[in-house]
Amino acid sequence: DLRLVKGKLHIFPSSGTFYSLPTQQSHVVIDFTTPHTMLDAYIKTDKGRLNDPILALLDFYDIHLPIKQNKGECNVDLHLSINLYDLETTVKGVFLPSESEILLDKIY
Repeated sequence: DLRLVKGKLHIFPSSGTFYSLPTQQSHVVIDFTTPHTMLDAYIKTDKGRLNDPILALLDFYDIHLPIKQNKGECNVDLHLSINLYDLETTVKGVFLPSESEILLDKIY
């Protein structure tokens, strides 16, 4: 579903995925009303895992977590705000794991 409202393009995927994970309530907003166009990605899933693909994405944005989730699932609520002019990025995220096997600084 696409909506253009007051200079902002809202994109709501009907069957979205993120690194093959279902993204039930995720959406993207591209704001054309600011001097530099902003892209805000809201990624929400209850089927996530803090595994190599997700950690690689966070590393790309210079976010380094000292944990890795080997088993279990994780509720993910991640907001990436990207200035498309200079690619400056701010990130806010909450990761709530279920019963899991988590590697912390290479110690179980």
